[in-house]
Amino acid sequence: MRYEFKKYLNDYLSDLSESVPVHSLQEVIAYNMKHSNRALKYGQDVLIWSEETSGTLTEEEYLNSLAKDRLHSRELGIDHVLSEHQLDALLFPGDEGYDLAARAGYPIITVPAGFAETGVIAPGGYITKGPFGVNFSGPAYSEPTLIKLAYGFEQATKYRFPPEI
Repeated sequence: MRYEFKKYLNDYLSDLSESVPVHSLQEVIAYNMKHSNRALKYGQDVLIWSEETSGTLTEEEYLNSLAKDRLHSRELGIDHVLSEHQLDALLFPGDEGYDLAARAGYPIITVPAGFAETGVIAPGGYITKGPFGVNFSGPAYSEPTLIKLAYGFEQATKYRFPPEI
């Protein structure tokens, strides 16, 4: 995240109209400092940490980390489990699976799976009350399969409820 955040945020912001007050991560940080009473409720340590990188995705530390992440999340992770157990996809409960799929660069789709009437708000903001879902993930280019699985799950369970207004 540290390296890619700066690169892709800068790519996005650089294409915005001149009427937008920021066009780089560095300008976002400066804007937040200038408007700290409104913009820094949660700080900006991650922004500053990312700004310290080159923004080119060429650092040796980044490239080594990327290779390690891909090896563990793809060949030794998702691909291995799917092959070993002859599966089309993996199903993860709640907030699980996002990080693994992201590290692999693989697709993931979330489907409503229920609603907890009671629960807690744990330290760090994790909430066990309210709507929750399941996540289907698979290998590269498995989006058609994941969409079919997600649709089938959604139709079989009917767990999605429109929000109350």
